Amino acid sequence: MRLTFPRKTIVAQVHATMVAASNRLLADTKRMAYDTLMFAAKHSPQWTGTYAANWRLSINRPRPGNNKDEVATDAERDYPQAREGGVVAVRTVANSPGSKLSGLKLGDRIFLSTRAANADGEEYHWDVEGGLIRFREDNPTARSNKGRILELARLNLKARNAGKLK
Repeated sequence: MRLTFPRKTIVAQVHATMVAASNRLLADTKRMAYDTLMFAAKHSPQWTGTYAANWRLSINRPRPGNNKDEVATDAERDYPQAREGGVVAVRTVANSPGSKLSGLKLGDRIFLSTRAANADGEEYHWDVEGGLIRFREDNPTARSNKGRILELARLNLKARNAGKLK
């Protein structure tokens, strides 16, 4: 007795299953990356909102937002109104180019980065991450965690996806 399996049908089914798994993996990865991006934006300390508004996701190399202070008005630079979770900066990040990672393929790397410079052009994003800047009381995350937003974002990603990440 001889059994014959429809080889073409089996190959097509295996291929369809692999494509579906790949698409599901990419969708889950994009969702996790976007959630982490939004966490960083919402929990970044703000004076004018520049640091928080320049968080970006990018594929295969870091591409932070531009470092110009385009979020705040001149009056807000002297009398800041932005604070952690400020809507303008968070909305800027949510609508930023690349936030949806539309060109992502399996094997690509995802980068989360930011950049900020004050009025005289001096970059200060590393000072924020290092906890070297003293923040106002309405920036509780920066005060309690010394500004280590990337570490907080990593821990948040791990906690939200427990069991899915190694």
